[in-house]
Amino acid sequence: CVPRYNDPESLQCAWPSALSLTLDDHGGTFSQVWIIHHENRVALPGGPGQWPKDVEVDESPGAVVLQENESPSLFLAPGRHLITGRFVWSQLPESLGVPASSGLVFLNVNGESIEFPDLDESGRLWLKKTTVEEKIENRINIESFRKIDDGIPARVFLSFTLDVAGAAREITLGPIFSPDAFTPLSLDSPLPAKLEPDGRLIVQVRPGRYVLNLDLRHSGPLEKL
Repeated sequence: CVPRYNDPESLQCAWPSALSLTLDDHGGTFSQVWIIHHENRVALPGGPGQWPKDVEVDESPGAVVLQENESPSLFLAPGRHLITGRFVWSQLPESLGVPASSGLVFLNVNGESIEFPDLDESGRLWLKKTTVEEKIENRINIESFRKIDDGIPARVFLSFTLDVAGAAREITLGPIFSPDAFTPLSLDSPLPAKLEPDGRLIVQVRPGRYVLNLDLRHSGPLEKL
């Protein structure tokens, strides 16, 4: 087995590739490649009411057994193995159980490729758009840091870390400086951003984590901030 990069005592004995799922209103198929260094039990997608059928390992029938958490699993010998199977249901479920070991998921639902599959922390892959739309929430967390250089002229360096969730949108920060006292020298932003004359910063944000840096020069003697 392979030791983890930061902990030689922790061994990784089974390595999965991306989990590919093609689903529709009547069922679907899945496939995944596993590299096994030491005989191991691996988890499969599905669960109660969504039990995988016709599971094969390298095109031979595989014995699917129930784990303690009621999820399906397979016992694999060392080597490289292709696992395939299918699902059957009367209507597309709202979600499908996906093992935590499957970090990458390629999902196609009713002929439409889902660019960003909605996989939550409890291991549920949400399949219906209505559920995804209800789950999306416009949130933003902002951390701000300030460094003051009391030279001549005085300089102030502002750094903002933005954690953004939800839809792409435009936000306004500030005013973050007094235009009577400071002159902007540079703005470094991975997102489209614009400084207004009154010291406000307008940013077009999208989901992700970003760092914006602003360099300001103080006009005249600096007596207070």
